[in-house]
Amino acid sequence: MKNDEQIFRSFDIFAFTVCSTFGVGLVFLPFVSGEEIRSAWLKLIVGVIPYFILVYFIHRFVQKYESQNLFSESKKQLPKLIFYGIVIYFILSTLYSGIVVIKGMDTIVQTYLLPETPRWIIVGSFLLVVGAAAYYGVAAITRFVVFFVLFDVIILLFLVTLLLGEHFRWIYIPPVIAVDPVTFSLSTLSDTIRYAGVFALLAFVSHVKKKEKVLHSMNYGLIFVMVTYVILSLVAVGTFGFEESLALVSPFISLVQTFGGEAGGLERIDLFFVSFWIIAFYKMVIIHVWFMVYVARIAWPKIQPEKWVITYILILFIGIMATADFTNEPWRPYHVNTLIYSFILPMVLLCYFLFRKKRGRASHEG
Repeated sequence: MKNDEQIFRSFDIFAFTVCSTFGVGLVFLPFVSGEEIRSAWLKLIVGVIPYFILVYFIHRFVQKYESQNLFSESKKQLPKLIFYGIVIYFILSTLYSGIVVIKGMDTIVQTYLLPETPRWIIVGSFLLVVGAAAYYGVAAITRFVVFFVLFDVIILLFLVTLLLGEHFRWIYIPPVIAVDPVTFSLSTLSDTIRYAGVFALLAFVSHVKKKEKVLHSMNYGLIFVMVTYVILSLVAVGTFGFEESLALVSPFISLVQTFGGEAGGLERIDLFFVSFWIIAFYKMVIIHVWFMVYVARIAWPKIQPEKWVITYILILFIGIMATADFTNEPWRPYHVNTLIYSFILPMVLLCYFLFRKKRGRASHEG
């Protein structure tokens, strides 16, 4: 695996931000948690706020530290026990998340594309492609995500078309203040972690050229994802109603099927958009496997990166095959853990390095 230098520009950051976040959330919106409310679109707006704060702190770190590398700085300046504990937690949490979301992907594929295909074939072939992509490093991955970010734009334009279509009914969208604050907060947790993939930027920014507009690019990427999620949530509830939306396996695919059923020769347009989503999902999982390899290489540089890729792919495969189906997932622990490793822990690290005095290290403007 190539050890890439600082080679990426602003648009690469935007594409990486979008592709690290788009994934299982797109297909399963607007429901996941046990405390669902009608104002799902509002939760998506509130839920992204912590990650806007996170990317701002990433931007400040890039400005302050010449290396732009949070994990290298952590290895130099933190006690070994704390540093290696953080790295192991990041890796284990990313693997846990990977197992959960890939099972979600398998559910969609078996439901809409390959109902008779055994899980091990679907998951195994998926992970082989992911492993091959992760092997070629962040430069190849970034070229891939930049090229295919167009598909994400097509999905957004399609959703806007549905929002303006005749099937959408604003009457299904209730008043914003519809529940008590506790229920709203618990329900918002599941939507906050839809943006959790942003944490991979902690590693990616170390490969970005100096003087690039890091903050603007990350913000635009988050806004793009948020707008897509909000429109999807509005369209799903506004088309099917709240109760029916909760009963659907995938409101997004059901919307596509509704559109295709009335479009003459486009009856199977759902397969077309499912293919788009699978590509988006590939991009997200590849980025997260690369992230695990990245932090492991910093922690244990003597171990060849190819061994890390093979190890992660095998753990993901065994974990997926040995655990319960996606629909039986205990969501609350998963949501809490994802919030910790994607927001709380990165914020603690960034605050530590931003508010301490550097020792003999020159700052620069990024």
